[in-house]
Amino acid sequence: RYAGRRDEAPRPLLLAALMGALREVVDQRNVNLVNVHHVAAERGIETAFTRVDGPGELGEEVELRLEGGDRSVRVGGALLGEVQGRIVRIGAFRVDVAPRGHMVVLRNRDVPGVIGRIGTLLGARKINIANFSLGRSEAAARAGKASGGGTGAEAVCVVHVDTRVPEPVLKELRKIPAVVVAKAMRL
Repeated sequence: RYAGRRDEAPRPLLLAALMGALREVVDQRNVNLVNVHHVAAERGIETAFTRVDGPGELGEEVELRLEGGDRSVRVGGALLGEVQGRIVRIGAFRVDVAPRGHMVVLRNRDVPGVIGRIGTLLGARKINIANFSLGRSEAAARAGKASGGGTGAEAVCVVHVDTRVPEPVLKELRKIPAVVVAKAMRL
C-alpha cells in the first residue's frame, strides 16, 4: 500500500519489496527489477498494490504485507521530508526506526526488566548498542500508563548495534523469559 502524491511510486516499490522478499530464496544474480515480478509469478507468488491518494498520516508512506500459510508479516515505512526514511510499523506496533545498519528485532512481553536484560547480555558479549527503539500497541501503551508498569502484552524492540550479532548470542537472547522472538538483520 502506498500513500503519497507520486503516481509512479507503487510499481517500483512493489518490485523492490519482491526483490527483498526473494533475496534469501533465489540466487540474487538471477533476479533484478526487470524480471522479479516474473520470478515471483513462477513460484506462485501473487502480488497486488494499492495507491491511496494524498499523503498518509506521516507524509509519504508505504506498507508491505506478506502472507503465506498461517503466517503474516506487516511492515510500514515513511519518507519524512525528501531524504529521511523511517520504519514506522512492525506488525501491530508503531516504531520509529532508521532503516540502516545491524539490528536485532525482538518481540517480547511488555514487563519490567526486559530492556535491562537485553542490554546487559549484549554488553557482556561486547556488542555495543547504538540505539534502542520500543514499540507497543496503542492499547498496551494506555494500559501500561494506567497500571504504572508493564502490561504483559506483546511489544517489539529494535536494537541498532555496531556489529553483527552472531547466532549464539541470538539464542541467549531467546532464553530471556520475556523474549518471544529475536532475529538479526542488516539493512
